Amino acid sequence: MISWVKAGNWADIEDAFLAEDAESWVDVYRGSVGKHAFALRVEGDSMTSPIPGDRLSFPEGTILIVDPDREAKPGDFVIAKDVITQQATFKRLMYDAGRWFLRPLNPAYQTQEIDDPGVRVIGRVMEFQINHKL
Repeated sequence: MISWVKAGNWADIEDAFLAEDAESWVDVYRGSVGKHAFALRVEGDSMTSPIPGDRLSFPEGTILIVDPDREAKPGDFVIAKDVITQQATFKRLMYDAGRWFLRPLNPAYQTQEIDDPGVRVIGRVMEFQINHKL
């Protein structure tokens, strides 16, 4: 598990995190992830669905297992960063009319068009754990 600050400072896959960068360790339960995988804890409510019981909802505290070695496709959940501010964000990657977007699940937040290279995807979410449950 790393901090969002460290996720935002992610430069390239070659810059793998060191063991001492981890704040804690998280088990991966589904499938396998690459050697550069990391975990983040969701902060805020932009990815919390307003629909009660929605299985695609990521409340604050959800643990995300992220693999930067996996290609992200439309519909995947991703971690992206703004290369200017170095801030990372968790959103759903969407493609429409020849343009790429980062879409939150919570309609109180705006969809953001990706202005590459200003914003780039740094990893695909492979697994999530809510209260240590898959």
